[in-house]
Amino acid sequence: MNKNMNKDVERDQNIIKEGDMSPWSGIDNVEMLCVGVYSVSTASHGGVWVAPYLRELLPQDTEFSEQGWYEEDCAAAIPLAIFATRIYGYSGKNVLEQSMNVWRDYFPNLYERWFDAVINTKESVVRSHEEFFEINKMKYIATAAWGSWAEGVPEGMVGVHAVRSGDKGTESTYWFVSTERYAKRGRFGYVIDASIDQQTDWRPLV
Repeated sequence: MNKNMNKDVERDQNIIKEGDMSPWSGIDNVEMLCVGVYSVSTASHGGVWVAPYLRELLPQDTEFSEQGWYEEDCAAAIPLAIFATRIYGYSGKNVLEQSMNVWRDYFPNLYERWFDAVINTKESVVRSHEEFFEINKMKYIATAAWGSWAEGVPEGMVGVHAVRSGDKGTESTYWFVSTERYAKRGRFGYVIDASIDQQTDWRPLV
């Protein structure tokens, strides 16, 4: 590590260290992935922090860019993709691919701007989710379900709580759905078919 890199690391250590606060809670552990990029963990969550002198290499005008915090579930994919070679060298091909997939899945608009690309619905979880709710706008979509183990749910049926998609009043309804039909629900939930499923006065015991 050259002198300039040493200075960067020393400077970073004065900015981010164990015991400091992160967006999630107090920092328990800090691990340097490469100079300027750090993995941070807390008791409840974690993510990646990027030092100010590297942030200009990342997409700007995002909710992350000003403070440099990228939470671990999704947003961390952005710096991990851009700095994959710095962090992992040429052995980071798999990490790069995985990070690009997560970025495309959850931040499709940002991905398109950064890479001047066009993402179709099937290439992004967020885009697929948006399409699902647009297609099923004003239809009842399940938000919770109880099997026949729950009191009052008939054998072979599922008790379902559903609200109307796009309805600001979020009217609550309950339905009995056959276990066979419910098992075939899509990725984003079960859509009630009022011509087949049975609306009911049944309510789950609290």
